[in-house]
Amino acid sequence: MSRLEKRIETLTEAGEDPAGLQAVLDAYLANMDAVQAAYEDLGAVVAEHAGFDADGEVTDETLAAVTLRQIADGLLDLRQLSEDTHFELRWDLRDHFYQNRN
Repeated sequence: MSRLEKRIETLTEAGEDPAGLQAVLDAYLANMDAVQAAYEDLGAVVAEHAGFDADGEVTDETLAAVTLRQIADGLLDLRQLSEDTHFELRWDLRDHFYQNRN
């Protein structure tokens, strides 16, 4: 992000309009907020560790299995959301530079 932020700053200093790149950055940051929220939700499931005691020993097999499934599903969702966010950033940047080519 620092490269994008530096480019926006450079455009501003040169008197050019950085609105397109700023929109790309804003969209990326909004998507990263969604990734962060998913990460925190997953962290809550891990912290709760339903079906496990404080030492990580299973206290309820059914509940532990459900917890592990929730964690596995959450990790898959988190990975996909993160990949989608980075893909959208790359796509938006390519589109921006295509639209603003000389």
